[in-house]
Amino acid sequence: MEESTEGKTVTVEVESKKREADSKSEDLVDVPSKKPKTEDSSIVEAAFEIDADAAEDKGSRLTMEDAWVVLLDATLDYPGKLRCAHFAIYDGHGGRLAAEYAQKHLHGNVMSAGLPRELLDVKAAKRAILDGFRKTDESLLQESAEGGWQDGATAVSVWVLGQKVFVANIGDAKAVLARSTINDGSQGNSNGAHALKAIVLTREHKPIFPQERARIQKVQNASMMIGWWCRKLKWAVTRASRSF
Repeated sequence: MEESTEGKTVTVEVESKKREADSKSEDLVDVPSKKPKTEDSSIVEAAFEIDADAAEDKGSRLTMEDAWVVLLDATLDYPGKLRCAHFAIYDGHGGRLAAEYAQKHLHGNVMSAGLPRELLDVKAAKRAILDGFRKTDESLLQESAEGGWQDGATAVSVWVLGQKVFVANIGDAKAVLARSTINDGSQGNSNGAHALKAIVLTREHKPIFPQERARIQKVQNASMMIGWWCRKLKWAVTRASRSF
Protein backbone atom coordinates (compact mmCIF):
# COMPACT_ATOMS: atom_id res chain seq x y z
CA MET A 1 0.00 0.00 0.00
CA GLU A 2 1.28 3.46 -0.74
CA GLU A 3 0.06 7.01 -0.20
CA SER A 4 2.03 9.82 -1.81
CA THR A 5 0.74 13.38 -1.91
CA GLU A 6 2.38 16.79 -2.08
CA GLY A 7 5.89 15.52 -1.42
CA LYS A 8 5.05 13.23 1.48
CA THR A 9 5.11 9.46 1.24
CA VAL A 10 4.02 6.60 3.47
CA THR A 11 4.47 3.02 2.32
CA VAL A 12 3.51 -0.26 3.97
CA GLU A 13 4.98 -3.30 2.25
CA VAL A 14 3.40 -6.68 2.90
CA GLU A 15 5.08 -9.71 1.37
CA SER A 16 3.54 -13.16 1.07
CA LYS A 17 6.19 -15.82 0.66
CA LYS A 18 4.02 -18.77 -0.33
CA ARG A 19 1.27 -17.46 -2.59
CA GLU A 20 0.05 -14.45 -4.51
CA ALA A 21 -3.45 -13.02 -4.32
CA ASP A 22 -6.08 -12.58 -7.00
CA SER A 23 -7.23 -8.99 -7.33
CA LYS A 24 -10.41 -6.98 -7.82
CA SER A 25 -11.04 -3.27 -8.04
CA GLU A 26 -13.78 -2.55 -5.52
CA ASP A 27 -14.31 -0.35 -2.48
CA LEU A 28 -14.10 -3.45 -0.30
CA VAL A 29 -12.18 -6.34 -1.83
CA ASP A 30 -11.58 -9.83 -0.53
CA VAL A 31 -8.65 -11.51 -2.24
CA PRO A 32 -9.16 -15.28 -2.08
CA SER A 33 -6.48 -17.92 -1.83
CA LYS A 34 -6.23 -20.58 -4.52
CA LYS A 35 -5.29 -23.13 -1.87
CA PRO A 36 -7.98 -25.79 -1.17
CA LYS A 37 -9.89 -25.57 2.09
CA THR A 38 -9.09 -28.00 4.87
CA GLU A 39 -11.75 -30.50 5.89
CA ASP A 40 -10.86 -30.28 9.58
CA SER A 41 -11.79 -26.86 10.92
CA SER A 42 -10.00 -27.61 14.20
CA ILE A 43 -6.63 -27.52 12.43
CA VAL A 44 -4.99 -24.11 12.33
CA GLU A 45 -3.07 -23.84 9.06
CA ALA A 46 0.05 -21.75 8.80
CA ALA A 47 -1.39 -20.64 5.43
CA PHE A 48 1.31 -18.31 4.11
CA GLU A 49 4.06 -16.42 5.85
CA ILE A 50 3.87 -12.62 5.99
CA ASP A 51 6.70 -10.11 6.20
CA ALA A 52 5.72 -6.46 6.64
CA ASP A 53 7.37 -3.11 7.24
CA ALA A 54 6.62 0.59 6.89
CA ALA A 55 8.49 3.75 5.87
CA GLU A 56 7.48 7.39 5.90
CA ASP A 57 8.71 10.74 4.58
CA LYS A 58 6.97 14.01 5.45
CA GLY A 59 8.42 15.75 2.40
CA SER A 60 8.24 19.55 2.53
CA ARG A 61 5.66 19.67 5.31
CA LEU A 62 6.67 20.95 8.76
CA THR A 63 5.26 17.85 10.45
CA MET A 64 4.20 14.37 9.42
CA GLU A 65 0.41 14.26 9.12
CA ASP A 66 0.07 10.60 8.19
CA ALA A 67 -0.13 7.46 10.31
CA TRP A 68 0.23 3.75 9.65
CA VAL A 69 -0.43 0.37 11.26
CA VAL A 70 1.54 -2.88 10.95
CA LEU A 71 0.10 -5.71 13.05
CA LEU A 72 1.26 -9.20 12.14
CA ASP A 73 -0.79 -10.45 15.10
CA ALA A 74 -3.91 -8.33 15.19
CA THR A 75 -6.10 -10.52 17.39
CA LEU A 76 -6.17 -7.95 20.23
CA ASP A 77 -8.66 -9.24 22.82
CA TYR A 78 -10.35 -11.52 20.28
CA PRO A 79 -8.33 -14.76 20.04
CA GLY A 80 -9.45 -17.46 17.64
CA LYS A 81 -8.38 -20.18 15.23
CA LEU A 82 -8.14 -17.80 12.27
CA ARG A 83 -4.87 -15.97 11.81
CA CYS A 84 -5.57 -12.22 11.83
CA ALA A 85 -3.15 -9.57 10.55
CA HIS A 86 -3.87 -5.91 9.87
CA PHE A 87 -2.11 -3.17 7.90
CA ALA A 88 -3.24 0.40 7.20
CA ILE A 89 -2.20 3.85 6.03
CA TYR A 90 -4.06 7.01 7.04
CA ASP A 91 -3.30 10.10 4.95
CA GLY A 92 -3.90 13.13 7.14
CA HIS A 93 -5.30 16.34 5.63
CA GLY A 94 -4.68 19.60 7.44
CA GLY A 95 -3.27 17.90 10.52
CA ARG A 96 -2.61 14.55 12.20
CA LEU A 97 -5.46 14.27 14.71
CA ALA A 98 -7.92 12.39 12.50
CA ALA A 99 -5.22 10.06 11.15
CA GLU A 100 -4.07 9.23 14.68
CA TYR A 101 -7.65 8.66 15.82
CA ALA A 102 -8.29 6.19 13.02
CA GLN A 103 -4.93 4.55 13.70
CA LYS A 104 -5.92 3.93 17.32
CA HIS A 105 -9.57 2.98 16.89
CA LEU A 106 -10.46 1.56 13.45
CA HIS A 107 -9.09 -1.96 13.87
CA GLY A 108 -10.55 -2.34 17.36
CA ASN A 109 -13.93 -1.19 16.06
CA VAL A 110 -13.75 -3.73 13.22
CA MET A 111 -12.89 -6.51 15.67
CA SER A 112 -15.70 -5.57 18.05
CA ALA A 113 -18.11 -5.41 15.10
CA GLY A 114 -17.70 -9.16 14.64
CA LEU A 115 -14.70 -9.87 12.42
CA PRO A 116 -14.68 -13.69 12.19
CA ARG A 117 -12.20 -15.37 14.54
CA GLU A 118 -13.07 -19.07 14.37
CA LEU A 119 -14.47 -19.99 10.94
CA LEU A 120 -14.10 -17.70 7.94
CA ASP A 121 -17.34 -16.07 6.78
CA VAL A 122 -16.68 -13.64 3.92
CA LYS A 123 -20.00 -11.82 4.24
CA ALA A 124 -19.58 -11.44 8.00
CA ALA A 125 -16.03 -10.15 7.51
CA LYS A 126 -17.13 -7.52 4.99
CA ARG A 127 -20.01 -6.49 7.24
CA ALA A 128 -17.68 -6.14 10.25
CA ILE A 129 -15.22 -4.00 8.27
CA LEU A 130 -17.99 -1.70 7.02
CA ASP A 131 -19.51 -1.44 10.50
CA GLY A 132 -16.07 -0.72 11.97
CA PHE A 133 -15.53 2.11 9.52
CA ARG A 134 -19.00 3.45 10.29
CA LYS A 135 -18.41 3.42 14.05
CA THR A 136 -15.01 5.08 13.62
CA ASP A 137 -16.53 7.75 11.40
CA GLU A 138 -19.34 8.51 13.83
CA SER A 139 -17.11 8.65 16.91
CA LEU A 140 -14.56 10.78 15.07
CA LEU A 141 -17.30 13.23 14.08
CA GLN A 142 -18.22 13.62 17.73
CA GLU A 143 -14.61 13.85 18.90
CA SER A 144 -13.69 16.44 16.27
CA ALA A 145 -16.78 18.54 17.02
CA GLU A 146 -15.97 18.59 20.73
CA GLY A 147 -12.30 19.32 20.14
CA GLY A 148 -12.70 21.77 17.28
CA TRP A 149 -10.58 19.69 14.90
CA GLN A 150 -10.27 20.95 11.35
CA ASP A 151 -8.35 18.04 9.83
CA GLY A 152 -9.35 14.70 8.31
CA ALA A 153 -7.80 11.60 6.76
CA THR A 154 -8.20 9.11 3.95
CA ALA A 155 -7.58 5.43 4.61
CA VAL A 156 -6.48 2.21 2.96
CA SER A 157 -6.62 -0.90 5.13
CA VAL A 158 -5.87 -4.61 4.76
CA TRP A 159 -7.03 -7.50 6.92
CA VAL A 160 -5.64 -11.02 6.49
CA LEU A 161 -8.00 -13.66 7.87
CA GLY A 162 -6.70 -17.19 7.52
CA GLN A 163 -5.90 -17.40 3.81
CA LYS A 164 -8.10 -14.52 2.64
CA VAL A 165 -7.09 -10.89 2.21
CA PHE A 166 -9.63 -8.08 2.58
CA VAL A 167 -8.84 -4.58 1.29
CA ALA A 168 -10.89 -1.45 2.02
CA ASN A 169 -10.29 2.21 1.23
CA ILE A 170 -11.92 5.62 1.51
CA GLY A 171 -10.78 8.78 -0.20
CA ASP A 172 -7.87 8.67 -2.62
CA ALA A 173 -5.67 6.21 -0.72
CA LYS A 174 -4.65 3.24 -2.84
CA ALA A 175 -3.57 -0.39 -2.37
CA VAL A 176 -1.31 -1.98 -4.98
CA LEU A 177 -0.36 -5.66 -5.20
CA ALA A 178 3.06 -6.48 -6.69
CA ARG A 179 2.76 -9.90 -8.33
CA SER A 180 5.87 -11.85 -9.19
CA THR A 181 5.88 -13.20 -12.75
CA ILE A 182 8.31 -15.17 -14.89
CA ASN A 183 9.70 -13.08 -17.74
CA ASP A 184 10.00 -14.93 -21.06
CA GLY A 185 12.88 -12.78 -22.26
CA SER A 186 10.80 -10.95 -24.87
CA GLN A 187 11.69 -7.55 -23.38
CA GLY A 188 15.42 -8.06 -23.31
CA ASN A 189 15.58 -9.79 -19.95
CA SER A 190 17.09 -13.23 -19.57
CA ASN A 191 14.76 -16.22 -19.75
CA GLY A 192 13.26 -17.20 -16.44
CA ALA A 193 13.93 -13.83 -14.79
CA HIS A 194 11.38 -12.72 -12.21
CA ALA A 195 9.51 -9.47 -12.83
CA LEU A 196 6.90 -7.63 -10.77
CA LYS A 197 3.48 -6.68 -12.11
CA ALA A 198 1.60 -3.91 -10.29
CA ILE A 199 -2.11 -4.61 -9.76
CA VAL A 200 -4.32 -1.90 -8.25
CA LEU A 201 -6.74 -3.40 -5.72
CA THR A 202 -8.79 -0.32 -4.89
CA ARG A 203 -10.78 2.40 -6.62
CA GLU A 204 -9.90 5.94 -5.55
CA HIS A 205 -12.75 8.24 -4.60
CA LYS A 206 -11.70 11.22 -6.71
CA PRO A 207 -13.96 13.48 -8.78
CA ILE A 208 -11.73 13.10 -11.83
CA PHE A 209 -13.35 9.68 -12.34
CA PRO A 210 -16.77 9.81 -14.10
CA GLN A 211 -18.49 7.44 -11.66
CA GLU A 212 -17.30 9.38 -8.63
CA ARG A 213 -18.07 12.76 -10.23
CA ALA A 214 -21.62 11.62 -10.98
CA ARG A 215 -22.06 10.46 -7.39
CA ILE A 216 -20.79 13.80 -6.07
CA GLN A 217 -23.14 15.75 -8.31
CA LYS A 218 -26.05 13.62 -7.15
CA VAL A 219 -25.48 14.39 -3.46
CA GLN A 220 -23.91 17.84 -3.85
CA ASN A 221 -26.79 19.85 -2.37
CA ALA A 222 -27.06 17.71 0.76
CA SER A 223 -23.29 17.53 1.13
CA MET A 224 -22.66 21.25 0.84
CA MET A 225 -25.11 21.93 3.67
CA ILE A 226 -22.67 20.35 6.14
CA GLY A 227 -19.45 21.03 4.26
CA TRP A 228 -18.75 17.44 3.33
CA TRP A 229 -18.48 15.54 0.07
CA CYS A 230 -19.96 12.26 1.23
CA ARG A 231 -19.12 8.72 0.24
CA LYS A 232 -20.77 5.71 1.86
CA LEU A 233 -21.06 6.18 5.63
CA LYS A 234 -20.31 9.93 5.35
CA TRP A 235 -16.83 9.36 3.87
CA ALA A 236 -15.33 12.22 1.93
CA VAL A 237 -14.11 11.91 -1.63
CA THR A 238 -12.24 15.10 -2.47
CA ARG A 239 -8.84 16.39 -1.41
CA ALA A 240 -10.40 19.66 -0.25
CA SER A 241 -12.58 18.10 2.43
CA ARG A 242 -12.44 15.43 5.07
CA SER A 243 -12.46 11.69 4.56
CA PHE A 244 -13.06 10.55 8.11
